[in-house]
Amino acid sequence: MVDKLSILSGLYVDLEYVPAPVFKRVLATSIDGFIYYMALIILAFSGFFDYALDHTPVLILLFTIMGLFPFFCEYFFNGQTIGKMLMKIVVVTDEGTPPSFFQCAIRSLLYTVDFWLVGVILISKKGKRLGDMASGCMVVLKKSSLQERVSLQEEYAYTNPDYKLKFEEVQEMSDEDFDLLTKTLFDINYRTQSDAVSRRMQKHLGIAKGSMDDRGFLMRLRNDYLYYRQALA
Repeated sequence: MVDKLSILSGLYVDLEYVPAPVFKRVLATSIDGFIYYMALIILAFSGFFDYALDHTPVLILLFTIMGLFPFFCEYFFNGQTIGKMLMKIVVVTDEGTPPSFFQCAIRSLLYTVDFWLVGVILISKKGKRLGDMASGCMVVLKKSSLQERVSLQEEYAYTNPDYKLKFEEVQEMSDEDFDLLTKTLFDINYRTQSDAVSRRMQKHLGIAKGSMDDRGFLMRLRNDYLYYRQALA
C-alpha cells in the first residue's frame, strides 16, 4: 500500500491523503460491532424483544434500523461511524469530499461481502475494499484540523471603513480564483481542502501567507479581492 495518495479534487487542486491502515479499519469495525451487540444485549435484558416478538412490524423496524446503523452514521457524520471517529479515520470520495447518500448506501450493501474479503484491502493500490471501489470512495486518516465556518464579521471585513489592503497581488486574481476561495471557505464539502488551496494561491500569486493559518489567509485574500473590486466600482 502506498504511503500517500495524491488526488485531484472537485476544486481542481491536488490533495494528499494517507490511506487508513488496515488495523485501524478493523478496530473501527470491531468498535462498531461491539456497540451493536451491546445494544442487542441491553434490549434483550430490557424485555423489549419479548414485546417485539409479539409485534412483527416493530421487530422488522428494529433490525432494519440496527442493520443500517453504519450507513446512517457515515451519511450524517460525513463519512464516519463511532468506531472511525475513535480511530481518527474517515471515508472520503475520490475527489476528497464526504460521501453522498448513494455512495454510503453502496458501501453498506457490499459490507457483508467485504467482511470475508479483508485481503482485498491489502492488495488494492489505494487500500480499498470492494464497497469502496464500487462507490468511488476510500478510507483515509482524518486530518487533525477541521475548520469551522467563518463568522459574518470575517466574511464582510472588507466593508469596514478602516480596512486596509494587505495583498496587492489580488489584482491578478480571476473570477475563477474568487470562486475557488468562496467554495473552500463556505462549502462544507470543501472546507478540509483549505491547505491545498492555500498552497495553490500562494504559488499562483507569488506571495507567502506568513504566520497566518490557511483559512485566515484565504479569507484575507477574499476580502482583499472584494475590497479591490469595490474600489474600482
